[in-house]
Amino acid sequence: MKVGSKIFGVAAVLVAGTTAVALYSLDRIAQLNREVVTIASYHAPLSRILSEVEVHARNRELAFYNPARGNAARTDDAGATGKAVDAAMQRALALARDGQQRAQSEDDRLKFAGLNPLLETVAAEYRELDARLLAAQGGAGGADPVALALIDKEITDLNRALTEVNGRLHRMTEESAMAAAGHEDAARRFNLGLTLLSGVVAVLLAFLLSRSLVGPLLRLVRATGEVRQGARDFEPVIHSRDEIQVLAQAFRDMLLDLRAKERIREKLGKYIDPRIADRIVEHTGNAGSIGERQEMTVMFTDMQGFTSISESLLPTTLVKLLNRYFELMSAPVSANSGVIDKYIGDAVMAFWGQPFCDRQSQASLACATALAQIEALAQLRAELPEILGMRRGLPEIAVRAGIATGDVVVGNLGSSVAQGYTVVGDTVNLASRLESLNKAYGTRILVCETTWAGARADFEGREVDQILVVGKENPVRCYEILGRRGEVAAEPLRMRDCFEQGLAAYRARHNAAAREAFSCALEALPGDACSQVFIDRLDRIGRDPMPADWDGVWRHTGK
Repeated sequence: MKVGSKIFGVAAVLVAGTTAVALYSLDRIAQLNREVVTIASYHAPLSRILSEVEVHARNRELAFYNPARGNAARTDDAGATGKAVDAAMQRALALARDGQQRAQSEDDRLKFAGLNPLLETVAAEYRELDARLLAAQGGAGGADPVALALIDKEITDLNRALTEVNGRLHRMTEESAMAAAGHEDAARRFNLGLTLLSGVVAVLLAFLLSRSLVGPLLRLVRATGEVRQGARDFEPVIHSRDEIQVLAQAFRDMLLDLRAKERIREKLGKYIDPRIADRIVEHTGNAGSIGERQEMTVMFTDMQGFTSISESLLPTTLVKLLNRYFELMSAPVSANSGVIDKYIGDAVMAFWGQPFCDRQSQASLACATALAQIEALAQLRAELPEILGMRRGLPEIAVRAGIATGDVVVGNLGSSVAQGYTVVGDTVNLASRLESLNKAYGTRILVCETTWAGARADFEGREVDQILVVGKENPVRCYEILGRRGEVAAEPLRMRDCFEQGLAAYRARHNAAAREAFSCALEALPGDACSQVFIDRLDRIGRDPMPADWDGVWRHTGK
C-alpha cells in the first residue's frame, strides 16, 4: 500500500466515524422530535379535552343541584353542554384514530388503539349521566331518592372512566417522555462512545502508519550515516510496501554503485595515483578533460646503469627487481603529497601541485622525495641477494633525479580510446633533461633555478652550472641538492663553498683561480665528480679557448 493510500485510509476511518456519529445523531434527534411531536399533537390535546369534559360534567351536576335556577334555564344549559361534550369527544376520538394511523411503532399504535374504547366509554357515561339528570330534573316535586342514587352511580362511573382514560393517557405521555429522554441519552452515549472509539482507532492507525514510515526511514538514515563514515559492505534490511521501498531500493542501487566505484578506485589505484583515480571516478562528463595551465613541480627519477643490469638478468628476475625498485621509489612520492604520473622503463615521473599540495611547498616536497628515494636504495641493496638469487657480482644500483618547477598543462590527455591524467610542457622536458645531466656532472639531484628558489629555505645545495639544453632557447641555472638543512656534514659544506668560489672564477675567466678552488673542493670532499668535471673543462678550455664574447653558458648537445 502506498503512503498516500495509508494516509487516505486513516482519513477515511476518521470520516467514517464522524459520519456514523452524525447519522446516528440525526436519527436519534428525529426520533426525539417524533416523541415530542406526539406529546404536543396528541397527548396534550387529549388531556385538555378530557379536562373539559370533566369540567362540563361538574358544571352540569352543579346546575342540577342549584334550585335558584329555573328548569328552563337548566334545560338550556344541559343542551349546550351536551353538544360541547359530544363535539369534544368526537375531536378526542379523531385525535386517537389519527395518532394510531401516524404512530411510528406498533407499540404506539396499540396504545392509541386502546384509547378509543376508553374515550367511547367516557362519552357514553357522560350521555348516560346527562340523561339521568334530565329525567330527574323533569319530575314534579323534585328528584326521588332512586333517581338521585342512579345519578350518583353515573357520576361515579363517569369519574372512573375519566380516571382510567386520564391514567392511560398519563402513562402514554410519561412513556413517550421517558422514551424521548432515553433516545437523547442513548444518542449522547453513542456519540461519546463512537467519538472515543474513532479517536482510539485513528490514534492506533496513525501510530501504525508512523511506525511503518518512520521505522524504515530511521534505518535509511542510519545506513546513510554508515555510508558517510565509509562503510560499503553491508545490506540495509528495510521491509515496506510503499514508496519507502522504492527509496530503499534506490539506496541499495546507490550502495551498489558506490561499491563498484570503490572496486574501480581500488583497481585504478594500482595503476595510477589513488587521488587521480578518485577524480576520475567522482567527476563525470567533461570534468578534467579540458587541460588547465598552472605552476607545478615535475621530477624524473632514473636507475643508473639500468641497461647493463637488465641485459644480465632473466626476465622474471628483472621484473621482480623493477617491482621492488618502483615500490621503494613510489612510497616517498606518496608520502610527500606527490602524484606518480607514469613509469617509463626504469624511470619514475611524478609531479606536485594543486589540488594535491600547496603551491608554496611543492618544490620542497619534491626535493624531500628525491632525498628519500636515495636513502631507500640502502634497503634495496640489502635485498638484492634475495631478489637476484646471488651473493657475488651484485650490480651497483644508484638513482639520479631531475626536478623542474614551472608552467605546465595538466588534465586528461589522450584519444577517445585511451586517456591519462598527466602534465605536459617545457617544464616536463626540462626535468627530464636535468635528470640526464646528472650523468654529465656526476651529481645525484639536479633542480632548476625556480625549484631551488622554492626549496632553498629547507635544503642545502650548490649552483652547478648555467646551461643551455636541447630544445631550450634560454639558459637555465641548475643546482644540486646536497641534503636537508641542518643535516649535511661539514665536508660537503666546505666543498660547496670552494666550488662556489671556483664557479665564480670560472665565469670570470680566471682559470687558474678556478682550478685552485675546484681542487680545494676535491680536497674537502674527495670523489666529488662535479668538481672534477670543471677541472676537466678547464683543461679543455686551455686547449681550445672559449670565444671572447662567451657568456658563461655551457651548451649541452645531447639529451
